[in-house]
Amino acid sequence: MDAVELHDTNAGVFRKRYDDKGSFKDRLSVWTDLFKKYIQANSAVIELGCGPGLMAKEIIAMGNQLHAIDGSAKMIEQAKAEVGPSSQIRFTETYLSVKSLSGFQSASYDHAVSSSVLEYIKEADEIIEQ
Repeated sequence: MDAVELHDTNAGVFRKRYDDKGSFKDRLSVWTDLFKKYIQANSAVIELGCGPGLMAKEIIAMGNQLHAIDGSAKMIEQAKAEVGPSSQIRFTETYLSVKSLSGFQSASYDHAVSSSVLEYIKEADEIIEQ
């Protein structure tokens, strides 16, 4: 089972961990603090691996535009439900690879964020460089 299948299968369970597990709550808190420190309002942000959308929700609540990408259709469903209707966010379902990301203009984004994703990616070094 690859990472996308794993997250498709466990999307609801993964989202629930943010409600039930202190380590997930702590991680979200750390990320939220980093967003507040480094991302100014009205920024264009790309999120590689949006998961269930909790970080996406924080980023757009700060007044930013977000392009949220995930390989798991179920995770994108969760993220859309978490965020609700918003013109500040655009979702793309694609497996993260150098090839799939080559169509995105890096100059279009002020910030890139990615949490708990790169360990699943074969081309992690190349994606970070890209």
